[in-house]
Amino acid sequence: VLLVLVLLLLRQNLFVMLGSVAAYAYLAFGDGMLANIVIDAWDAANKEVLLSIPLYILAGNIMARGAIAVRLIRLMRAVTAPVPGGLAIATVLSCAVFAAVTGSGTVTLLAVGAVM
Repeated sequence: VLLVLVLLLLRQNLFVMLGSVAAYAYLAFGDGMLANIVIDAWDAANKEVLLSIPLYILAGNIMARGAIAVRLIRLMRAVTAPVPGGLAIATVLSCAVFAAVTGSGTVTLLAVGAVM
């Protein structure tokens, strides 16, 4: 905490602060060798499951560029039309379904927000 406050007073960038705190914590509580940070970072990033993240975002972007958002909103409007406040409910339901399909809140905001 003291290191963060000192770096804040020195008006350092956020990445400098985070890197300094991480290096200090690694030296104080880790094995004491800074060279192992790269090895530990590679071991953490070298997992097959991490490949799914950019592919999931790509799929969400493809869905956002396509007409799936328009079709989804039309469906939700048809379902909620007789209910008072149907447009608001349709918007929330469309966002919920699209976020579940794409897995990205940003992609949902761009796709559904552009149509609404």
